[in-house]
Amino acid sequence: MIKKLLLLFVISGNILYSQQKEFSHDYILKFSALDLWTGFFYQSSTIQFGLEKGISKNLSINSELGYSLYINRKADILSISLDNLSGFAFETEVRKYIDEEKPNFVGQYFSIDFLYRYLDAKNNQWAYENFYSFIENYSTYRNECTIHLKYGYQNIAVKGFVSDFSIGIGWRYITSKSNNTYPLSLIENEFPYSKPFYTGSRSFFSITAAIRIGWSLK
Repeated sequence: MIKKLLLLFVISGNILYSQQKEFSHDYILKFSALDLWTGFFYQSSTIQFGLEKGISKNLSINSELGYSLYINRKADILSISLDNLSGFAFETEVRKYIDEEKPNFVGQYFSIDFLYRYLDAKNNQWAYENFYSFIENYSTYRNECTIHLKYGYQNIAVKGFVSDFSIGIGWRYITSKSNNTYPLSLIENEFPYSKPFYTGSRSFFSITAAIRIGWSLK
């Protein structure tokens, strides 16, 4: 009888341990797929990876770093024409998961998300002085800050594959400054913000969405 109880105890412990290990997602490595198209209208793409870490039951922090690079493609009527571009992004999000019956960090969640993005864009223009014309090269330094309240859903498969979808509303602030010496010959507005890309500041209501895929690191 004692041997049977000990055997049952060992089996039960193994089951509990395996279940805990199966659902104890200590770190979740992610890739932000939609950020590849973040700068589509100014010939840019951002490669952004992040890591989600639980800080308590059903509460986590998701932090991401991204690098923006220039995509040399034919500009259309909605795009800003640039010679080159580089930059970076930092995003952090505090999440509260609300599906109590699900494993940690699985299911529906609400979050508050902060983003900072910096771009250094290179361009040129024809300038005129003393009846001479020449090409002036200049840079535009663009800073973007956002805050969003988001609703999302995250799923973690038994094998560890992660899919994460979210939408949100909030506020966006963009400021730009160029180091051109001569007046800009062409002022192009950012779509859909209706703000000059090369200069000025503007804040406005913002809608955001995210699609992330990744892997749970146990």
